[in-house]
Amino acid sequence: MKNQLFVLVPSITQRLLLVMDHFASNYWNAEIHYILNPNEIIPEQMARFSLSPHPIQGWPTIPAHSLLFSTEKTDSIFINHDGLPAKYPTDFAYPYDVFSAAFFLISRMQQETSCQRDSLNRFPASASILATLGMYENNIVGFWAYHFQDWLIHQFPFWKKYLPNISTQITVDVDHLYRVKGRTFFEVSRGIVGSFRKGNFSEGWQRWLTYVDPAKKDAFDTFEKYPENSILFIQMGMDGKWNKSMGIGNEAFRKKIKELSGQFTIGLHPSTKAAFSFEHLVEEKNDLEEIIEKKVIHSRQHYLFGNASTWQHLMQLGITHEFTGLAADLQGFQLGTSFPVPFYDFRQEKITSMMIYPSTWMDATAYFYLKQDFNQMQSHHQKMKEATWKYGGVWCPLYHNNYEAFLD
Repeated sequence: MKNQLFVLVPSITQRLLLVMDHFASNYWNAEIHYILNPNEIIPEQMARFSLSPHPIQGWPTIPAHSLLFSTEKTDSIFINHDGLPAKYPTDFAYPYDVFSAAFFLISRMQQETSCQRDSLNRFPASASILATLGMYENNIVGFWAYHFQDWLIHQFPFWKKYLPNISTQITVDVDHLYRVKGRTFFEVSRGIVGSFRKGNFSEGWQRWLTYVDPAKKDAFDTFEKYPENSILFIQMGMDGKWNKSMGIGNEAFRKKIKELSGQFTIGLHPSTKAAFSFEHLVEEKNDLEEIIEKKVIHSRQHYLFGNASTWQHLMQLGITHEFTGLAADLQGFQLGTSFPVPFYDFRQEKITSMMIYPSTWMDATAYFYLKQDFNQMQSHHQKMKEATWKYGGVWCPLYHNNYEAFLD
């Protein structure tokens, strides 16, 4: 049976509903009842608190920041070095306005409002408030939810403490389906020359052996490593500097994708062009659905590109599960939480039906940004898994089939 919680509020907004439902459904197993009239009679043995600006007799009061009850947007919110949000920079007393701070994070408001961008025009994790405070690797919203539930239990001893669920969702970005198989002699030769120029003669030789021996396994055909409930995001676009798909016209590509669709869930990995072009996105999604003969409802952006129009385009095409809930430069909690969150549309100030799934660890970040060696990667991989599950959530690491996978 769910806990029953009555919350006195000045108004009921989409922002309020987003954050309260996130806490109630994921962390507290609670049903929320919103009260607009402080004089309304509610059962005595019911948990309650007020989010009104001023104290109200009979209601434990948490003065709420206007962020929840307005259309204000900001690129900052006050969080002290102990991880506690506050209404004012000098006000760190508990109870605190945890809900405005949580909304700021799970709605990705800072990414929406900040002008800071990296060389690829992405909002870097290093510019986030959590990173500035050294808390980017902390499951901070889970931390707030956990301690707020303790406060509820202290106020209302009949409250049934809830331990949030933990689960795993392995995801794989397939930028390069094959290294050699299905490729032309010119493409293979160019790859061999590239390996030799880097001094990697063993890799170049293996490329050649794979090309001349059809029975030899391709180096990027590593899919047996992943559990059957994994989601594979397939890149379809071929045009542009960063898009390396073999293309829908390649028979080896089509055959392998069709084969994989019988074992895994297949999602779209839109090209860097499709991230900003509705026309390209439609084409790539249609091509993938034509190959696997199934509806595609999952996506993750290549190079984590995207803007407000990208998310609108994805929803328009029926994408309901979006996995670009991370940044490239740091491992950690971009949304502050390890549970999926409905995408919040600031253009219309409303909750949408598309869920954003956060990922706290990506192999490419470890390789290219953090420059970690094998042991460091393994250790950090385990650390982020434990941080994800500390307060409940979905461990959703991002692997690439052409990199070594650090699976348990």
